[in-house]
Amino acid sequence: ADSFEACAEYHRRASGGTWITADLIRAMDRCRKEQTDEVRVWSIELWEKTSGRLVACIMSLSVGCIFHDYTTATFVRDERSAGSLLSRVLGLLLERSGYKLWYWGFKNSYMNEFDAYGGEMIPNREFWNLWE
Repeated sequence: ADSFEACAEYHRRASGGTWITADLIRAMDRCRKEQTDEVRVWSIELWEKTSGRLVACIMSLSVGCIFHDYTTATFVRDERSAGSLLSRVLGLLLERSGYKLWYWGFKNSYMNEFDAYGGEMIPNREFWNLWE
């Protein structure tokens, strides 16, 4: 639950609010602890070795071969681009692990750099067909 809470605090500070509520944090943490073979809750984290601090995090869930991140946070912003690095590594691992779709939700401007890796907008009808 610590990473969920860190993401919530990050978004509160960055934008003055967040949709990540205490109830949601408890529910997602419960899902993480009680996950099934079909539905899994993930916290993908990048920690800085020298300081021991969390520098980037991707909170997500998977259903079968579909992976969905529902929030990301880059806690340390510097020339290392920790959030971008974590996203690239995760993308490679998902591809090599057999995931067929990585759903990011709506596209923010910072996501444009990932178009070169095959990112694309999928029409709603086509997207829902992938879940069947």
